[in-house]
Amino acid sequence: MERQADFTLPQPILTGDERAKELSLMRVEFKDPEADRLIAARARRDPSLLLESSDRHTSYLAGTRLDEAVYFDYVETVQVALEAGVHPDDPRAFQATLLGGGQVGQQRLIAYRVSTMEGRFPRPRMLELALKHGADPDGDIEAFESGRSNSHVRRYATDLHDFNGSLALARLPDTLECIRLLLNANPRCIDPDEAGSNREWYGFLALLGSASALKSRPSLTSDLAKQFRSVAVLALAKGASLNYVVPDEGLPQALWLARAGWPTMSAILVELGAADSWKLEPGVNPESFFSGEGLAFYREALMRRRLQHEVGKAADIAGQAARSCRRGARL
Repeated sequence: MERQADFTLPQPILTGDERAKELSLMRVEFKDPEADRLIAARARRDPSLLLESSDRHTSYLAGTRLDEAVYFDYVETVQVALEAGVHPDDPRAFQATLLGGGQVGQQRLIAYRVSTMEGRFPRPRMLELALKHGADPDGDIEAFESGRSNSHVRRYATDLHDFNGSLALARLPDTLECIRLLLNANPRCIDPDEAGSNREWYGFLALLGSASALKSRPSLTSDLAKQFRSVAVLALAKGASLNYVVPDEGLPQALWLARAGWPTMSAILVELGAADSWKLEPGVNPESFFSGEGLAFYREALMRRRLQHEVGKAADIAGQAARSCRRGARL
């Protein structure tokens, strides 16, 4: 990694028996209900303690004491390390591995994840802290075979798709907030460079719109739809493609979402202007991709889009009239 030469680690302050005693106490404190506060206080004496190998980790994960703090979402403890000079992308500090072999994420704070089933991405406070201290919002995308398709913001969006039921709804606010944080950090890799056959190559808005929480087809006026709409608007402002073509389907992502059973996000994209530039085969009616309440969503979105145009035109006319009045007054 190009920047690794610029990374520095805090040097040991405590040595000998005193260091061994502090590490022993820290080991016990990881079990305490007040663990974050207690360990952070101990680490302030010597932040390098957090870089020691953890001998009391989970039953299937090994790494540094700092890895352990990230795993348990000990924000105060991690903040001590970052303020002491640990870089959130430094693989020497974030070494977590599965005990059976295999690397966890990309050995950097943001990518920290134990397994597909656990979904241990950092929560908003931890992610915000990492970005504040210089974490790359894209991550080491070249470490993946799929490259740009697996940037951090896309992995969070994919996380919305992978979790179902009550777990998905419980995780939703945090995951959407993390996506907002990453988008506001101006990532380079929102949509893939090229198309592939797997879902990981889909456009960002297709990943976002196929979240399991939207499978219930909430109406456009629901709070849930409004949350997703706000993220979609931000993604578009940061460079996401509105009409990215879904691989192997040859369809703009809004139509693919409609046909695949996610009409809510499809209609949101239509409202945001997706249908303005569709180039469909002659005789193909976009309504044929929608059914049931999805068709109603589509028609409502078109109506909202037309209303936006009318309001925009009225505002332009009013602005022109005001400018004319000001010019007349000056004469």
